[in-house]
Amino acid sequence: MLIHFFEPDTGDFLRSVEMPTVRDRIGTVLTPAGGTLAAPPLTTVGFRPRWADGEWVILPDHRGEVWYAPEGRPVSIHKLGDPADDGLVSNPPPEMLARAKDAACTAIDVAAEAARLRVMTPGAGQAMEYARALDQAKGVLAADEPSPADFPLVAAADASASDLIEGARAIVVGAERTDAALAVIRTRRLAGKTAVRAATTLPEIHAAGAAVVFA
Repeated sequence: MLIHFFEPDTGDFLRSVEMPTVRDRIGTVLTPAGGTLAAPPLTTVGFRPRWADGEWVILPDHRGEVWYAPEGRPVSIHKLGDPADDGLVSNPPPEMLARAKDAACTAIDVAAEAARLRVMTPGAGQAMEYARALDQAKGVLAADEPSPADFPLVAAADASASDLIEGARAIVVGAERTDAALAVIRTRRLAGKTAVRAATTLPEIHAAGAAVVFA
């Protein structure tokens, strides 16, 4: 015979087991404790049967999910039933989502800055020097007969006229490569933050933030 077992304390269905038929002296079929001959009803995903008051009932199964108390406290669900009956909500309060989005966007900005520093030298003074050197390099390439004296930042490494032009070209090429890398970082940063702001649940927010990678 097929015995359908349930959790003694809650009545939640456990499993069905084929067992030898056992009868008492008057022929009544005996079932072990925590079991019944009554077959549990078929259920769909998200529902489970429970033995209650001598019959099977079907309850929502949210076990393993995280719901939220009215004040925003996360609550892990460990029992059958509708968590809403306990005053819980499936989505966190708007203010919690807002804080999570702010945190995710901040993390993206921090990661983007770290990526920038891999292609740029930090420091405001250094950045100013590079910007002015680039301006002078463009001036060298635009001049008919550039003089090292007129472009000291380009001529800093070597004062010869021929090397001045080569140096200017190297500065411009380097700046173009840096701009290309910065453009990739900016594109990924902005797209990631847009995805975070569009998310409507905490898992979506976390997934959107984690998807932003600055190689």
